Amino acid sequence: MAVARIDKKLNLYVPVYGEPLPRTDADGNPVLDPETKLQIVDEPIIAYACSCPISREMFERYFMVIAQTFATIMTPRAAGVVGLGLSTGPGCAALVLKHVAQQQRVWEDDPTTGTVGVRRGLLEEIKRLTTVAALTADGWKPVPLAIAVDQGFINEEDAAEVENAVVFFIAASAMLNRAQRAPMVSAAADLWGALTSSSTPTEFIASLRTSTGTASSGANSPAPAPADSTDAAAETGVKRSSVPA
Repeated sequence: MAVARIDKKLNLYVPVYGEPLPRTDADGNPVLDPETKLQIVDEPIIAYACSCPISREMFERYFMVIAQTFATIMTPRAAGVVGLGLSTGPGCAALVLKHVAQQQRVWEDDPTTGTVGVRRGLLEEIKRLTTVAALTADGWKPVPLAIAVDQGFINEEDAAEVENAVVFFIAASAMLNRAQRAPMVSAAADLWGALTSSSTPTEFIASLRTSTGTASSGANSPAPAPADSTDAAAETGVKRSSVPA
């Protein structure tokens, strides 16, 4: 049986949102939603986590753990099989990966065989392939995921959300055939308001620009993502909601 082909052209970009900012006009008055009459609240994007699929070699090394992780997430809860489904599984994909690896006793290294465990092998490779484009005073700065947390560009909760999104993306990219891959990954990406794009992380970061946000603080928000991204909602660079003024 042929090993699933990894499509390196489909990359994942997960937005990380900053603190909610109630929108005001130039005079400091609340800007209201015309339909609900509630004040609009913007959540500016402060970073993007950019991730690429793993190599075929890495997939072949850890295919059993990846396959069981994907099956645990996607299998319907029936016939005694515990499945999580697309609505909840992707949000805890990194934890599912750890649980499956521990059950298979391959989470940690095996010194007797010299086998590198999932934690130090697969998970570290996933983190290595994940770059955070952080919005700084000097524009967008690409940094590794761990350094982005250490330097305070994103917090640990954001990092955990990113890891779950990326692990599901990696598993789906590895397990699904080309016809299934794009719609399934795109559907899961909607859970995070994420983008799937053929742009490389370098191209994606280069396409971002700094523009003045709509909030009263003058915070910056990113401009549209690459034109071939599948999530048009991200074009505004902010997530909005409404609250009583």
